[in-house]
Amino acid sequence: MVSLSDPAFVLEVLEGIKASPKAEVLEDLDKLYKHLSTKDANEKAVIKKVWEGFRKN
Repeated sequence: MVSLSDPAFVLEVLEGIKASPKAEVLEDLDKLYKHLSTKDANEKAVIKKVWEGFRKN
């Protein structure tokens, strides 16, 4: 099962967003949370960690 609690899946999602017309949501973490419809603090923590590393690339 894919989940936003899985860092590898989150990275795939971010890469997909980057290649899409919605890439602007990657500029702001709160916009990204809203776009992904996060369910809980654990998902947000995983997304934040992956997003921070993703932005450095």
